[in-house]
Amino acid sequence: MPAIQAQLLTISERFWQGQPPHGVNYPARAVLNCGAFPFNFANFQPLNRFLLICCPAMIGRIRTYLIRYSRQQSGTVSYLTLVQEAELGLNLEISHEKSRLNEMLAEISMTEHEEGRPPLSCLVKVQGSKGQGDNFYKLCEKMGMGEWRTLKQNEDFLKDLIGTCREFWRDETNFQKFS
Repeated sequence: MPAIQAQLLTISERFWQGQPPHGVNYPARAVLNCGAFPFNFANFQPLNRFLLICCPAMIGRIRTYLIRYSRQQSGTVSYLTLVQEAELGLNLEISHEKSRLNEMLAEISMTEHEEGRPPLSCLVKVQGSKGQGDNFYKLCEKMGMGEWRTLKQNEDFLKDLIGTCREFWRDETNFQKFS
């Protein structure tokens, strides 16, 4: 497993308690959706803790899903729908798994912004909420879009950002070049 150093982004722990984690069909999905390297949990003896591995393949699936969503759907997608449809295997009821999803969304959006593209995380929101949470606007502030409180109060900011994102990814040239 020498490729782990290059591939592994984060390891977060959670109690396993004798059952595979939510979303993992043990051992069929024991690679944990991280096709970048084989990490087969079927060879492990029962553990006290289960390691959740997030790698570039998971980030790639999120990005691909959001690009496709921006081209084919309207509105925004909930965290739960993103997790289910992108087959991430995360349990959003566990705070550090939800935090990791937020970290991956932020990483994707920062990379997109650095490459001159709109942040894809503008398409993701908590189900039942009107818009984005404070962390999204703080991320926008880090990207130089303005002071986060001002951005949050500006009703047109999020709507315009979503529109820009959809327009960018619906352009066939952009899609072919950057997806």
